[in-house]
Amino acid sequence: MKVKAYFLILLILTVLMFQSPSIKALTLNDRVENAINWILTRKTANPEGFLTFNGSKLYVEEQASIILALTLYHKTFTSHRYDGEIEIALKFILSSQTPSKKDHHQYYDLETCEWGPSGKLFYWNAYVIEALSYSAFQIRYYGNLNESELNSWS
Repeated sequence: MKVKAYFLILLILTVLMFQSPSIKALTLNDRVENAINWILTRKTANPEGFLTFNGSKLYVEEQASIILALTLYHKTFTSHRYDGEIEIALKFILSSQTPSKKDHHQYYDLETCEWGPSGKLFYWNAYVIEALSYSAFQIRYYGNLNESELNSWS
């Protein structure tokens, strides 16, 4: 009985070894493009932003992570390809500020059309500060924008 099982396993492994791979291995660049394309398919219209895993709320910290990822793409590939999406996420984050301008709401609920909690310096504010400062520094520092383009990022 054991000999038959070993023989069967050996036969299956031999067949699999000589079979050509049917799935093309993706390069790192392909994986990055696939991830960005997934984000772009999750774009919302009112307000403009990008959903990630939660289907009914636009979280501010997720928009900040999107800004960081797209800014890194901008820096690494020296490409303006996703600058419009960076701007959309930046505008969403800026619209999430409370009237006192000291804080940001955590999320925008698409079902109730209302902003989520705010009132203290919560962790999502750190993500916002990081995303805004990092993207502004990277895009300006690496000189991918000329002076006329800087006005549109202000």
